[in-house]
Amino acid sequence: MPARRHLLATIAALGLVLATFVPSQAQTLTSRQAEALASYERALADFKSILAERRRQIDAKQPLPNLPGQALYLARVAVISAYKDLTDAMPSRIGRPNKFEIPPAYFDADIEPLVDEY
Repeated sequence: MPARRHLLATIAALGLVLATFVPSQAQTLTSRQAEALASYERALADFKSILAERRRQIDAKQPLPNLPGQALYLARVAVISAYKDLTDAMPSRIGRPNKFEIPPAYFDADIEPLVDEY
């Protein structure tokens, strides 16, 4: 039992160290890194917005615009492009492999559910 308590205390301490490290790391971004991060977050927000709009139109049985997938396609390409710019500026952001087999430097596996919905 003491070994388990020690393990839990170690895990808690590690979590505390990580929690205090992450915010300070965000403050030390270079202007290029900050710009790449803002660009990625903007592209991702645009993709989510367009995806939500299409879903709303489909659910409401509204007529879709001519070429309804074009805006989604362009937004998806923008997200991938912005993510590559981000990983070029911050290689530490390169994540895990994804089910689409897109190289991890080009695609954030955390957005797989959004692309599935697309």
